[in-house]
Amino acid sequence: MTKGVALAAVVLALAGCAAPTNAIDELRERFVAAGGECSAPERFELAAASHSLRCANGALLHTVETDADRAKVVDFYLESDNVRARTHIMLGAERWIIVDTISVIVTVMPKLGGIIHGRNGANP
Repeated sequence: MTKGVALAAVVLALAGCAAPTNAIDELRERFVAAGGECSAPERFELAAASHSLRCANGALLHTVETDADRAKVVDFYLESDNVRARTHIMLGAERWIIVDTISVIVTVMPKLGGIIHGRNGANP
């Protein structure tokens, strides 16, 4: 095998194992590894969030740049129907927020860390 062919084979092998491209992809990987589900993720925009993903099962993942941005995302969801109805809660840390059902958040929180955000939980 020539050096060029060997190098191309290595590049192709590594491309299949590529690292996440940004913080939202890393958050998704961590969320899934912690026991959450996020198949068929779709990117969408939410004011104040740097990046956002909507998972097929309804989980919402966001990354933020500042504490003020995190507070704006939390405030937005405090007014959403699912959080107001207490079927969903928010788990967040310094630079990310996850919105999902209570049972999922309880499952992933021990591995992801973070704090619960909401009317009856901690706020930003």
